[in-house]
Amino acid sequence: MALIYASTRLSDMIVRSVEVVPVLNRFGIRLGTGDRTVAEAAAEQGLDAGFLLAILNTFVNEEYFPEDTLKSFCADTVRYIADAHKYYEEFHFPNIERHFSLLVRASAPDTNLSLMLAFFNDFKRDLIERYRNDMSTWIPALVDKANGCDNPVVRFDIDDSAAIDDRMNDLKLMYVKHLSGDTDTNLCYAVLTAISNLERDLRQNDRIRDRILVPLYRQLLRL
Repeated sequence: MALIYASTRLSDMIVRSVEVVPVLNRFGIRLGTGDRTVAEAAAEQGLDAGFLLAILNTFVNEEYFPEDTLKSFCADTVRYIADAHKYYEEFHFPNIERHFSLLVRASAPDTNLSLMLAFFNDFKRDLIERYRNDMSTWIPALVDKANGCDNPVVRFDIDDSAAIDDRMNDLKLMYVKHLSGDTDTNLCYAVLTAISNLERDLRQNDRIRDRILVPLYRQLLRL
């Protein structure tokens, strides 16, 4: 997708890339955008337009990654990642579970959907555990530093996001290759779409976690 600018109308951006809606929601920006631009929406929400643009462009363009901008907004970046994980728990996970439940009820008893759902639940539990570990251990040190605090920095082990990405891909592949029995095709597609939306969201946000926040924390350890 083409780069998003301060003068880009929100409506034009959303029509080109509807998957950006959850990102906007995390900033308090909802549908019904009128002709507002990104800069105007940022001003209404009390946001720095440069930071909002950095997040939006990172999300919609795989090749775009404004490291310097995101590093300069460390505390805002941490808050964004925290809001993203809250969105997983309050929207993405319930959305997948809701579609899974509808699919199970609409399908014949001979399916292996219960195994698929169990795999997803294991993945969900581990992702929530990783997030809560991040937010209770090493990420607070970044927020303290950004706020000018001079607290000692404690060394913590940081999980690699690659393992999460691999399991997300395994879930999709298992669902596509090994789903068996008489199932509702429309609901099968709805589940796959919901899983794919979570995968994209997670992949883009883990780029920020691993390429911005993790290096900043390791830099603190060397100071």
